[in-house]
Amino acid sequence: MSLLLKDRVWSMEAPTAKRGVYPLHGFKLGLYRLPIKLEDPVELKSVHDGLKKEKLNGEFILENADIITACKDLGDGGLALGAFKMSMEANLGVSIEDQEIAWYFGEGQGRYLVSMPTSEATLLCNRASSTGVEARIIGSFGGESIKLGKSSANLEELKICYTTSLPKALE
Repeated sequence: MSLLLKDRVWSMEAPTAKRGVYPLHGFKLGLYRLPIKLEDPVELKSVHDGLKKEKLNGEFILENADIITACKDLGDGGLALGAFKMSMEANLGVSIEDQEIAWYFGEGQGRYLVSMPTSEATLLCNRASSTGVEARIIGSFGGESIKLGKSSANLEELKICYTTSLPKALE
C-alpha cells in the first residue's frame, strides 16, 4: 500500500510488502515489486503529476459517459492488450494506427481507450481539448481482425489462443 501525503510518498517496507511506488518512463507512475522510498523532488513531482493526470482523465470520462460506449484503463498491458480485450468482449475487430511498438504497450498513468459512435468522436475530442485532456482518434472498431499498424490477426484465432493457452500449459 502506498499513500500520497502532501509532498511525500510513503511505501510499505515491511517484509510482507509486495509492491511499492516507482516512477517509470520519465514522470510516469508504475508499480514495481520491490518497495522503495521516493525522496528526490523530481521523482515526487512525477508521481504527483501522474496522479493529477489520472484524476483529470478519469473525471473527463465520467463527465462524458453520455457518449462513451466503452472504456478500458490501459495501465495494465497498454493499448494493444486493452484494444484486444475490448474487441474480444464486443466480438468486433479493431484497427489502430501505425506507431512505434512502445506506444502500443506503454502502461503510463491516466491512459484510457474509449469507444463511441463515429458521429460523436470529434465532439469528444473537442470536449477533451477544452478541458486540457489529451485525446485523439487512433482507429476504429469493426470487422473480424485485430490490426495494429501493419500487423493483423484474426480475432477468433486470437480469442482461442488467449483463452486456452494458460490452461493448456498447466495440464
